[in-house]
Amino acid sequence: MTARILVVLCAVALLSSSAQAAEPVHRVARGQTLGSIARRYRVSVEDLCAANGITPKQRIKPGQQLFIPSRDGAPAPRRTDPVRWHTVQPGQRLGGIAARHGIEVEALCGANDLEPTSTIRPGQRLVIPGKDDVDGSAAQRERLKAEKKADLGVPVAGEPPGKSWRNYARPARRGGYVTLLRGGLRFEGYVVDKHGRVLDRAKEKFADLLVTRRGERMEIDERLIQLIAKVSDTFGGRPIDVVSGFRRERAAAGSRHRHGRAIDFRVTGVPNSAVRDYLQTLDRVGVGYYPNSSFVHLDVRDKWTYWVDHSGPGQPARYGGFWTRTE
Repeated sequence: MTARILVVLCAVALLSSSAQAAEPVHRVARGQTLGSIARRYRVSVEDLCAANGITPKQRIKPGQQLFIPSRDGAPAPRRTDPVRWHTVQPGQRLGGIAARHGIEVEALCGANDLEPTSTIRPGQRLVIPGKDDVDGSAAQRERLKAEKKADLGVPVAGEPPGKSWRNYARPARRGGYVTLLRGGLRFEGYVVDKHGRVLDRAKEKFADLLVTRRGERMEIDERLIQLIAKVSDTFGGRPIDVVSGFRRERAAAGSRHRHGRAIDFRVTGVPNSAVRDYLQTLDRVGVGYYPNSSFVHLDVRDKWTYWVDHSGPGQPARYGGFWTRTE
């Protein structure tokens, strides 16, 4: 009799374990936190957040459903942090912080998407790259790996495009006429003719405004210029504020920024989420959405690709979704 009871108990335990292993989601109970849920399923908070497109500081509510990345209860592989952090103290400058950690200012700026003249504030966290990391930050390398996956057609989680851009769309008074801003520089004029061909003057002006901070120029891809003209026309000719264009020193080896095929920007008066939704309607582009930063990314490529990066200024990449499709 005792042996039969033991067999029944073992079977129940196995069924319970299998059911838990097969359960892909967790319904949040009152009082639970991301940390307690992660410990329950033996996964890292980072992996739990990445699986659900949220940040570690984001509040969760009772009844909310969370996807559990490790369904079999085995510990999820933890990502090791290859970089150090520095919290800015009052009075500190980029040069002093770089010297303190024995690295070049260019490496510090590259790791944190900053310029040497950028203003930093007390309490801001900066990534400190390794002394041999002179060509790009750990975040840039992680992004490059994700892009390589997408280019190979590896399916990864993403989010469908929305239609919020229609709330901000309006006819342009002059089609193909673009107002481009960068710092104190400004270009205003036609960039394409009535047939959509890029004007020679526009090529020169785009190269002028999308130069590196060292003054290096490169001819900007014509299709990228045509796409910016489409963005301008869609949003009624509103000014386009360039955050980053052509660059070498702060771009990873395979970045399209290095070849004049990418731009980080924002449209005056239009939320970045609406700009993102419109960009996703375009063909053969790469669209990067950064909800905790001040810009959206657009590049030209052979396959439509979209990703979400929840990292903020001075933080390594934290992807919430990355997907691609064959046109």
